[in-house]
Amino acid sequence: MLDAIAAVADRENASTPLDLVQTLRLLHEGRPSRWVADECLAILRKPKNGFIDRGLPPGTIFASKPGQVDGALCDAALVSLPRRPYALGVMTKYAQCSDREVEEFIAQVTETVHSALVVWDRSNGFGRVVYG
Repeated sequence: MLDAIAAVADRENASTPLDLVQTLRLLHEGRPSRWVADECLAILRKPKNGFIDRGLPPGTIFASKPGQVDGALCDAALVSLPRRPYALGVMTKYAQCSDREVEEFIAQVTETVHSALVVWDRSNGFGRVVYG
């Protein structure tokens, strides 16, 4: 991904938001083993300068992996809600926007998704808010 010669030759590493979310889901499930998953999540919980965290309320527990190359920003996070944790992956490709505009976009997407999933976390199986 950071190899300029490979990039010019179209030999890039590639991923999708689904790949990122599935990886986080597997870690949450304790795979490939509980020990490995716990170690990985501990590393991913370390504070960093990401993009998803900017859209989460202060005090929210999450594990994330941001990334950036010229013209693209991405981030993925496993957010620990009390009843229903969730994973979110956002990837962008841009040419007409500044990094700051794209960072704000990812934060806005995160705010929207998080606010909806907080309601789901507090709801019973019929959608009625009954917790917290």
